[in-house]
Amino acid sequence: MGKTTYALGGKEYLFSGEALDALVRGRRDGPQKTMRELAGAMHVSLTSVKEWRRGVHAPSDLAKVEDLARFFRTGTETLLRERTEGMTKLSDTQLMAFYRVHRKISEFFWLAENTDRLVWDEYDLRGFPPSLVADVVPTRLWPQAVVRCRECIEHGVRAADLHQQLWEGVCRALEAEKPLLFSCGLYQELEDYVEKYVYGYAIDDERGEWIPDPDDIYEATGGPDIPRPLSHMETVEAEAATAMAEIAGRYGLLG
Repeated sequence: MGKTTYALGGKEYLFSGEALDALVRGRRDGPQKTMRELAGAMHVSLTSVKEWRRGVHAPSDLAKVEDLARFFRTGTETLLRERTEGMTKLSDTQLMAFYRVHRKISEFFWLAENTDRLVWDEYDLRGFPPSLVADVVPTRLWPQAVVRCRECIEHGVRAADLHQQLWEGVCRALEAEKPLLFSCGLYQELEDYVEKYVYGYAIDDERGEWIPDPDDIYEATGGPDIPRPLSHMETVEAEAATAMAEIAGRYGLLG
């Protein structure tokens, strides 16, 4: 997959999908409304905005990156990362292997975001795009169910079971690419990333406790001008975006 580069101040840069993702998540209007407004303001399709955010594609020229920066009232450099000669060179097959794993990771965070960060007890699988939950089994049918419950609805999955199955799906995707990613060191980096940010999104590993709680994202702030503190899940999302950007910088990815 080719990488779009931008010349700025005598240096060469790549687009940072992680930086755009962080800016989108940081808006009070919410990601979906923000992306629709951004697409309208830039006269591009919503699909294009989503692909920029996921790092699948990048804006075609620097002028579009500057338009993005103006929309978020930030500097152009915020959306860029310098391309360096020290980047580890990956083959085309290794690049595609990385993108397959990255897609599964992105799907996990998308589903987490669209479940109110897994804070509710049970979810109806029919409410999600089938392609994203194709490997998820309702709690009633899943032999490894964390919490067995006869009262679960037919297509219902408990939050803990959903998280466990999504995490295992990411692990399987990464393991499938191990022959291509191990020799360059990317497999180990992604394995550590998945353990810390996908598994650790909802599980306190030291205590073995479930973390998501509705009070963490809906608690009173004391007034409309007093923002609530970030929940554990929102903090993990921000840290995960930064960590992926660092990996991308070392391997020249996501541009």
